[in-house]
Order: sequence, then C-alpha cells, then structure tokens
Amino acid sequence: MKISLISWCLVLLVLGGCGYKTKPDAAALHDLGLIMQRNGEQAGALHIEVSAPEWLRDTRIHYRQLYLTPTIVKFYNLDRWIAQPAALLAKHFTVIPVSETLTVRVRLLDFEQRFEAPLKARSVISFEAEVFKVGENLPIARKIFQYEQVNSTANALGAVNSFADLTRKAVAELASWLHSLL
Repeated sequence: MKISLISWCLVLLVLGGCGYKTKPDAAALHDLGLIMQRNGEQAGALHIEVSAPEWLRDTRIHYRQLYLTPTIVKFYNLDRWIAQPAALLAKHFTVIPVSETLTVRVRLLDFEQRFEAPLKARSVISFEAEVFKVGENLPIARKIFQYEQVNSTANALGAVNSFADLTRKAVAELASWLHSLL
C-alpha cells in the first residue's frame, strides 16, 4: 500500500511539472504605431533633430510607481522599444509637411509610464521644440509640448498604446504650430 501511494504521488508530481511554465515569454519589441505619410505638395523640407537626456537613450520602457517609490525608475523586462524613444519620435515628426525649409530641434524631456496605484497608470511625454529657418542660428520660435494619457491597462501594453496615441497628438500639434509660424 505504501509503495502505491508513493508511486501515485510521484506520478502526480511529474504530471503537474509537465504543465508548469519553465521558459519566460519571448520579448516583445514595440514602436509608436504606423507613420501616416502626408499626401500633397510641400514647398519646403523639414529637418528634424531629436535629442534625449542620457537616461532616455536606451530601448527600455520606463515606469515609476509613484504610490510606492516615486524616485525609482523601473523597466519592463520583456517589453522594449524597437529603437530609442528619440529616434521613434523623429521618424514620426519627419512626415510633417511644411511650406518652407525648416530645421526643428526637439529635446525630449520626459517619456515614461507612471503608476498612481497598482492598477492605475498613465503615460507622459514632454519635449521642447525650437524652430530655425535656413541659414539662421537663432530660433524663430520655441515651445514646450506636454502630453499625458491614462493607460487602458496598467502594464507595458497599456503604456505602449498610450504612447502611440500621444505621439499622434504630438505630430498633429507640432504640425499646427509650425504652420502657424509660416
């Protein structure tokens, strides 16, 4: 009787172990969504230079737990950007049509997810833009853009989706601002 009880226990352990997940999921690479090419004529060219502070010059998706440790920046292990946030934004900004040739220098200030509670997070993007005409060293205009959006889910995918939405808004507002300058 003892042997069959021990045998059954071993069988259950082996069967239970077969269903146990031993490998982590593969890492996911994210971007900021499809780039909407603008149709139509444009008389000028837009030169975009996007820079970022040292702490944003990698492909990790950053987040903070404001409710727990607001001074600690954390990163998702299985989710990353396909390129640095500055490069992703630059790619989206370059499709803005302009009527004359301009250089826009964008300085990324913030690009992170913030948790106010374990199940409540928002994505935050802010940047400063300076506009220069061809051959000029002084900017003709300077503006700070700030965006926040509550995430649909409090995880990496919720952050990525919000960043994609915020990027579309940033492109539209930057385009509108540039057109108001010309």
